[in-house]
Amino acid sequence: ISEWKHNGSGLGGKYYPLPTSWDQIEKHNGSSHRWRDGADRPTYQCNLQVKSRDRKFLLSDVSSVVSAKAMITNSWSRTSDEVADLHYSLEVYDVEHFEDLVDVVMNIDGVFECNRVADGIP
Repeated sequence: ISEWKHNGSGLGGKYYPLPTSWDQIEKHNGSSHRWRDGADRPTYQCNLQVKSRDRKFLLSDVSSVVSAKAMITNSWSRTSDEVADLHYSLEVYDVEHFEDLVDVVMNIDGVFECNRVADGIP
C-alpha cells in the first residue's frame, strides 16, 4: 500500500510518496498489531480523538493510518481556527494495540494530540 501526499504549495506543488504501507509503518513503529490479523480475537470499543494543524489531505492521511491499524466503526471531524478535531470509534484488541495506534498517529505531519476519550461520536 502506498499513498501520495501533496506538498501543499498550490497548483504548482508536487505529489510525493507518503509512507503508509504496513512495511514502512511496522519498520517505523515496531508494531505487529493490525485488525486484519487475529480476526478471531475479542475486540473492545474505544474512542480516539486526534487534534492537528489543519491541512490538505489530513483526513485522508489520518484515516488511512487508523484504518490500517484498527477497525473504524464511526468517525466525525470538524475544523476551527485552522485546528482539525478528528474523532474515531474503534475496535482494538487491548491497551497495547491502542497505544501502538496512538504512537503511529502522533507521527503524522501536523498531529499534536492523540488521546482516548470517554465520549464517543455525537
